[in-house]
Amino acid sequence: MKSILLRRWLALACIALVGGTGFYLSRAAEKPATIDVKSRLTLAQTITQLDTTVVLEGSTKGTTCDQLLRNLSKQKNVFIRMDQAWFRGLDLPDLENINEKQLQFDIPNGLTLRQTLDELCRDLAYRNSEGVLQRPAYTIKAGHILIGDGYTQIDPENASAIQAEKARNQQSGPTVSLAVENKTLPEIVAILREQTGANIVLLADEAATKKTITVTLSDVKLLTALSVVAEFCDHAAVSSENVFRITTPAKAEKIHRQAKQSTSQLIVSVPVDKDGKFVPPGEFGDAQGCMTFGPIGPRLVPYTVEQPAQKK
Repeated sequence: MKSILLRRWLALACIALVGGTGFYLSRAAEKPATIDVKSRLTLAQTITQLDTTVVLEGSTKGTTCDQLLRNLSKQKNVFIRMDQAWFRGLDLPDLENINEKQLQFDIPNGLTLRQTLDELCRDLAYRNSEGVLQRPAYTIKAGHILIGDGYTQIDPENASAIQAEKARNQQSGPTVSLAVENKTLPEIVAILREQTGANIVLLADEAATKKTITVTLSDVKLLTALSVVAEFCDHAAVSSENVFRITTPAKAEKIHRQAKQSTSQLIVSVPVDKDGKFVPPGEFGDAQGCMTFGPIGPRLVPYTVEQPAQKK
């Protein structure tokens, strides 16, 4: 009796082992393609890849975002992925599971990687809470491209609370950590550039570039990190239109003033009728409002136009 029970137990164990192994192997085959970290590209090399040609076999219409990005990642040795948390934060059912989102249009073969990503972002266009049509963008880092929220020029004086918060975050940059010992300003800028993919321009004098710096910073904004290391060399950091600069305090103040002036000059308004259609010159008396095109997108501003008095 014991031998019969033992044989049954062994048989069940073998079945479980084979079945479990089969399940493991089938799951292993579904693992996403990975990039060899030993050959990870620098930021400059990653940017160069944007202008290289992409090969797409067959139609991409109906292909999922995940399938397309795996293909592009393998071709270019660059890890390209969706910012899933950002897409979920849009609270749009169509973009909730962005990796499984199927492309609505066909992306032509033979485009550059930059053009292919632009076509993908156009395919993923959406309307925000204000009804303005927007599309995602992509952020480039060393060996890594993230598709989601990108830089947007915002007029702080006419921005909503959400847009004002985004403007502040863009101005301060991403969160970074830095630990360097006896590094020069150019070396530290290169480290932060590779870490964030940000546009950092060094406009320092020769004496400042030769001074060595030892500093440890944890979880600070990029602008704060640049300001701290710039202080070691009697320089200042300033952020303007998605570019971070380290320069003299006088030049930093000048750049800041020019940025505030240029923001206010980016707003253009045209007269529109009650349906939002453009009113041609000579017919302004029929205008019912003004469509304003500025850093935060088109907005309809209603107004009343008094009809000219009829001549008797």
